[in-house]
Amino acid sequence: MDQELTQVIDCAEWFRRAFPGLAVEIPHGFVALAQVRRYAEGTYLCRPDRPVEALTVVVSGAVRLSKNGHMIRDFAPGDYFGEGGLIRDAAPGVDLIALGETTVVEFPRLAARRALSDHPAFGFAFVNVLLSESMARLQATNTLFADNRSLAQQLEQAVAQLALAIEQAHASEEQMRFLATHDPLTRLGNRTLLHQRLSEGLERARRSGRRFALHIVDLDQFKEINDLHGHVVGDRLLVAVAERVARATRGVDAVARLGGDEFAVVQDLSEDSEGELISANVATLSERMLTALKQPFEVDDITLDIGASIGIALFPNDGDTVEELLRNADLALHRAKQEGRGRVAFFTAALGESALRASTIKANLRQAVHERQFVVHYQPKADLRSGDITGAEALVRWLHPQQGMISPAEFVPIAERSGAVAHIGEFVLRDACLAASRWRVIGVPDFSISVNLSPAQFRLHDVVAVVEEALREADLPPEALELEVTETALMTEGDGAIRQIRRLQDLGVKIAVDDFGTGYSSLAYLRQLAARTLKIDRSFVRGCAVVPEDEQIVQTIVGLAHNLGMHVVAEGVEEPEQIATLQRMRCDAVQGYLIARPMSETALESFLQNNTYTQQRVAVRFPAL
Repeated sequence: MDQELTQVIDCAEWFRRAFPGLAVEIPHGFVALAQVRRYAEGTYLCRPDRPVEALTVVVSGAVRLSKNGHMIRDFAPGDYFGEGGLIRDAAPGVDLIALGETTVVEFPRLAARRALSDHPAFGFAFVNVLLSESMARLQATNTLFADNRSLAQQLEQAVAQLALAIEQAHASEEQMRFLATHDPLTRLGNRTLLHQRLSEGLERARRSGRRFALHIVDLDQFKEINDLHGHVVGDRLLVAVAERVARATRGVDAVARLGGDEFAVVQDLSEDSEGELISANVATLSERMLTALKQPFEVDDITLDIGASIGIALFPNDGDTVEELLRNADLALHRAKQEGRGRVAFFTAALGESALRASTIKANLRQAVHERQFVVHYQPKADLRSGDITGAEALVRWLHPQQGMISPAEFVPIAERSGAVAHIGEFVLRDACLAASRWRVIGVPDFSISVNLSPAQFRLHDVVAVVEEALREADLPPEALELEVTETALMTEGDGAIRQIRRLQDLGVKIAVDDFGTGYSSLAYLRQLAARTLKIDRSFVRGCAVVPEDEQIVQTIVGLAHNLGMHVVAEGVEEPEQIATLQRMRCDAVQGYLIARPMSETALESFLQNNTYTQQRVAVRFPAL
């Protein structure tokens, strides 16, 4: 290949001169692979045993075509040869020889074939030109009649194949365009189309002063159905849900599937003008959808019951952009889920403020961990028989430099979702172990410290390694540490949590099941866990002395725990009447404001010393048993 000639000669221009009937653009990749070559006089470009490896266009000089010593024709500048190699691999059985010094442009066969395949429109037009030229050569050349007839037939087949390829490409393009804006399962619009429809709706609404509502519909218990019956049944259920949601709306409303089991409806309110009428019509549509989805579904001879929760945002009241409306409708959906399944919730300013507050907390969490803004407070636990303080629960508090004390109820759920809970939990564990070690030194040898473990900690950290390091650093015996695990952690983290808990028990660490009665753990899990302590949730303890149902629940839990050989602690004790009731039930220990509020390490140390050195060593005097 002559590199300098390649840079000087316009290969694309010579290709067009060779094929003047070609009316489409030549692919850049095809031209980029062209090569310019110069052949000396008498050089064979092709022999019967050596086929032409490229579609070749003569630039200068001439090339003679002959067969069995008989001259067939000469190729002058602008003529081409080697087109047969695009269709077949066999040698043509002819000679091609340079007449004098000859320059040609060669388009490699493989590159040409690839261009025909990758660019159907170019391939179709180019093969048609070749077909016309071949037919003309067929009429003028009797010697190569048989070869050209075969080539023409193959070219015709190639044209048919390319026509089919173009048709399939068009169909594929249509399918790709559809899938870009639609959900392949339900055939509803997808999130992309919803964004598009919302943007268009916003523009029209701003110009005309119209309003619309965005409903986010989320199915209740769909995951359970999917897990129980499989994805095939789950997918068919989603199709049926999509049909019911669509039927509940009007033709002017847009329906989309956002993904998973979440749908969206953009409700047109152009015919409504009064605020009360708008709210009523929006609520009516949501209730209509909920009613439709509450009816049983029949899928593959299986009757499925499912409901939904709906969050609603209105334009312009609840947002002026697509992002604001989606975010606020989602916040309303979250509120509907919190209030119970099968509910509808409208976005309110309070929800927006709550979301902003949560966002601020999330943004500040990492800095708070780094700057050690967290402190640990301790709430004592008392033995119900003696009144002795036998231990304390470590409770994290966030002392923000500007905002003051931030409640754990606010930041712990956010920390769990963001993953920051792992670092916070490790800090609390280490601080609590060090404090417990110091308290044992001042004369409370049987004092134990309880630390909560979040479900997320089992996923994010090697809990066993973290606990071992904290015990080693504090020189605290394992039996002085009790780790509290909620029912939720046991069920959601499953066998992975159980395995880690067993390793902790092997170390000698005690395990307590916290907030018992609020989750859905089974007796099998309690037996499998072999926890030492069971803590009754404050929601039952609060009414145990006045509400017969709560009293019965607490009595049942105490009996169950004792039958399993477990120690029982009642949380949230605030009234003397509760103490008397729990004593009668033979509950073992209590914790709550009646005993002591959570306090700092220094305050608890003083609390322990005062009660340790009193004559009776009793922190709280209970009624006699």
